Amino acid sequence: LERLRTAASELAKADGLVVWGVEGAGSAIDAQVVGVAIGPETGEGGIYLPIAKASSDQSDLPLGGERDATLSIEEVFESVRHLFASASGVPWFGWSTKRVQSLFSEHGLELPLPCFDVQIGAFLLDPSGSHELAALAMQFLGQSIRSWEDLAGRGAKVVPAHEVPVDDV
Repeated sequence: LERLRTAASELAKADGLVVWGVEGAGSAIDAQVVGVAIGPETGEGGIYLPIAKASSDQSDLPLGGERDATLSIEEVFESVRHLFASASGVPWFGWSTKRVQSLFSEHGLELPLPCFDVQIGAFLLDPSGSHELAALAMQFLGQSIRSWEDLAGRGAKVVPAHEVPVDDV
């Protein structure tokens, strides 16, 4: 928990934040958010908060892939609350920000409106083009981002979200 608080304190110094809800396998309707990545707009540093549960009766989540050091979802969201609290909160943007806002809201943290949504911006620029994050990263930044299928596999070889190494995400 201390490691998470320290990282959140560093993020509070940023001029802006990038927030990304990492989704598991499935369609846009049934894919579950398995973690949240929050980083400064400069791209230097950041934190990943895995929130996938290993089973339906598990109330804790692994942080940094450490099975013996678990934090509750409430503790995780409480530690980043100050980043978005009040009108003086750090401005943020991301991809599929409505989904991110819903996730935070489910845990009692109402995010301010985002400054920008990359997915909406991509649609406005090219309504018939791909609006997937991996395609946009390659098109505009020349950066390759692994898809969920690349990380967890597919079909009979799919690995549950809680077994995907955090460093791979």
